Amino acid sequence: MSGFLRKIALGLLLLCGLTGVANAGETPCEKSPAIVGECFVVHGRLFFANGNPSFRIWRIGTKRILGVSDWQNAGDMSADLVNLHLPPDIQKRFLGNLDETYIFGDYTVCPFDKERPGWMQDVCIARAEHLMARPR
Repeated sequence: MSGFLRKIALGLLLLCGLTGVANAGETPCEKSPAIVGECFVVHGRLFFANGNPSFRIWRIGTKRILGVSDWQNAGDMSADLVNLHLPPDIQKRFLGNLDETYIFGDYTVCPFDKERPGWMQDVCIARAEHLMARPR
């Protein structure tokens, strides 16, 4: 790719990143009545897994896995995967098939249950920044 095209691509990426910053108000995830504690930022790897919930975040540097649920259907394991409300920045980064992509980034998540050792904590994703998609 020529230097000119790289500059255009970089400019488009920066523009896409800035549009996420412009929407800095509270998200539906943060407003959910099912939230049981403060939202927090996690540096992790989002991936699609077999089981419920299907989307999970591995907290990099730990053995902790967070289960991503929908803010509208918190705790409902039968919730439809197609209707899971992931931030648009995440949705557009999945490369083809869901189970072939890891998305690394900084995720602002809100808990639907308290953290317990040995249990996957249920969260929703309010925001996602510094995203990088990689094939599995």
